[in-house]
Amino acid sequence: EEFQRERARLRIDEADTVISAATNEMQKRALIENLIERKLVLREAETKNVLVGIDEVEAEFEQMRRAWPGSDFENSLKKRDVTAAELKREIRTLLTVRRFFRDHVFPRVAVTNEEVEDYLEAHPDLAVSPERVRARHIVVQTQEKAKEVWKEIKGGLAFVEAAMQYS
Repeated sequence: EEFQRERARLRIDEADTVISAATNEMQKRALIENLIERKLVLREAETKNVLVGIDEVEAEFEQMRRAWPGSDFENSLKKRDVTAAELKREIRTLLTVRRFFRDHVFPRVAVTNEEVEDYLEAHPDLAVSPERVRARHIVVQTQEKAKEVWKEIKGGLAFVEAAMQYS
């Protein structure tokens, strides 16, 4: 059921796009993988007792509603065939995943400045800044005007001054 609902939402988002069979299969596979990953993360969050209160869900829902003018929010829900209750369930899922990562994943994968410096020392090619090019131009209306400006620059007028005067 969840898979079908997500597929329907994708079809709405891509209504004006022609999708090949291969792309369609890739989307199905990616959607299935995404749903499985989400279920696994939620299961792990449940084992870690990660909870999100109804007040947090309601606050997020109201913030979303206020971001849309007039009845656009409700119209968008109708267009996507989503009820307010379904959206709130999705918000709860999102907030649960965020909290799980914030409290249980990110603290374990924190990288210190010293670790970054050690890594960059071991991989000096990553620390090199790419070459940069500074491009400047003067925009004029006609080819004749461009030739005139070019003569003035060749005659000693500073490029910056020419740019300010003619662009």
